[in-house]
Amino acid sequence: MPDFFCTVGFGLNDFAVLELEALPTVTVKKTLTGKVFFQSDCNAASLLALKTVERIFVNVIHDEVEPNLINDLDDWLTNKLCSKSSSLDDSLLTWKEFAKKTSDDPVKFRINARLSGIFRKSSLFQRVSSLAGSIFQQNSSLVKDLHKPDLEVFLHLNDNFFTVGLQLTKKPLSDRCYLDHIAVRSTVCVAMCMAVGLSSDDVLLDPMCGAATILVEAVKQFDCKAAVGVDCDLLQLKLAQANLNTSLSYPRIELVCGDSRIIFLKQQQFDVVLCDVPFGRKFGVPTEIHRLLTSIVNTIDAVLKPKGRIGILISEKLRQSLIDLCPPCWSLVKQHPLRLGTLPAYIVTWQK
Repeated sequence: MPDFFCTVGFGLNDFAVLELEALPTVTVKKTLTGKVFFQSDCNAASLLALKTVERIFVNVIHDEVEPNLINDLDDWLTNKLCSKSSSLDDSLLTWKEFAKKTSDDPVKFRINARLSGIFRKSSLFQRVSSLAGSIFQQNSSLVKDLHKPDLEVFLHLNDNFFTVGLQLTKKPLSDRCYLDHIAVRSTVCVAMCMAVGLSSDDVLLDPMCGAATILVEAVKQFDCKAAVGVDCDLLQLKLAQANLNTSLSYPRIELVCGDSRIIFLKQQQFDVVLCDVPFGRKFGVPTEIHRLLTSIVNTIDAVLKPKGRIGILISEKLRQSLIDLCPPCWSLVKQHPLRLGTLPAYIVTWQK
């Protein structure tokens, strides 16, 4: 079976593995921070439908890095890349199948180098890219083109591993064509839905919905029965309505202008509550943050059915405060650490 790897956001490895293992003829071989390596005979449609990954690559090289390599980097890279010329040919054939190109089609490429750790030096980027590009061109049918390439060759070198892959799509899979306005990243929205086991039988509430990205992903990717989004900001609700229109998910999502700090929804109405709680930017004073979290917890408890599930995206700084506020009838299920940009956060889940 062909070898692949995918890149994922920090903390989303486990969700990507769950998705991959649910596919037929997929074998997960290895996971690293931000990457999952696997073998697959799946068709392109199945792999490109993965919802928690950023990009997928045909794997060409993944090897450990030798100690003190920086002193002999050019020779090591040359030997490594030249020795993998047959692997490159096989990987290129797999890539052409996905790209719907014939085996005789010339392919224009460029190197996309990412160097980290001791190799993160501005003087090395151009050197490594140029060297790898020349070797690829000499040892394959690839043609170098820096401006309009058909193929991006991803090269990642850090203190531990050297990885080279052929990028399957020009845009990240996480770029949803049906979302005009991004609040929470789509991959994180999907992870939240997976964390609570969202299903087509569920009625969902997002009590602070913003642009409704969580709700749209819940309907588009998990086919939930119905969803309600509440927000007190009219501008956010306009963005949410635009997302509902472009995604064609408006028949199953209702938007409500209201303040979820006040209980105004019908009690015990929802199977699942998912929420991205403000991270303290809007409610900067600690007493206001504590008051907000208390109100949200009380609202969720009132509107959630018995045995209902809760998933809250919260900053690491506020996580324990939220957990301490939860009523005894909420059983803590799991805490999933992740990052939103550089900000440490958690998806925390409970069952009522």
